[in-house]
Amino acid sequence: MSEKHSKSEEEVEIEVKLKTEVKDEMGDQFDYHEDKKEVEEAVDKHKPDVEEEEEAEEEEQEEEEEQEEEEEEEESPEIESDDLFRQFEYLMGDSVLIVTETQQLNLLGQTFRPIFCGTVCEVETGHITLFPVTIKLLNAPFHQSPFPLSIPFEKIAHFTPDFDCNMRFPLV
Repeated sequence: MSEKHSKSEEEVEIEVKLKTEVKDEMGDQFDYHEDKKEVEEAVDKHKPDVEEEEEAEEEEQEEEEEQEEEEEEEESPEIESDDLFRQFEYLMGDSVLIVTETQQLNLLGQTFRPIFCGTVCEVETGHITLFPVTIKLLNAPFHQSPFPLSIPFEKIAHFTPDFDCNMRFPLV
């Protein structure tokens, strides 16, 4: 087999890259250079530099990949959302008490604290739906909402499973 066919593709790429660099350095001299040995020596002189650059690039890529893996391992909101999804899916049909993050809400012209108690009727990615749901209003602590109430997972500050919605507790 000839020498050209026995070289790997990587070696061929390195050699082409080296010759290009030597040609750039030598300029017009490269095209008219009669002594092939001198050109090969110049290429060999640059070979360690190119190999070092490639090794450094490979190390940088490995470090970046490791950082990406570490970031993926850190707990993200999506993972928390998946945990809530599984927990609420398990509670399907059971009553829960949910408190959301906001200080107060306004619904149908009524301002109230975000405390809800109801039966889990639907769990989908990103939200839970309660129906029937009791809104714990200060002046009407057992107000039954006439429609289902969907709450995004990211807005839930606290929830208590298997909660008796008829239980009385102070809202102040």
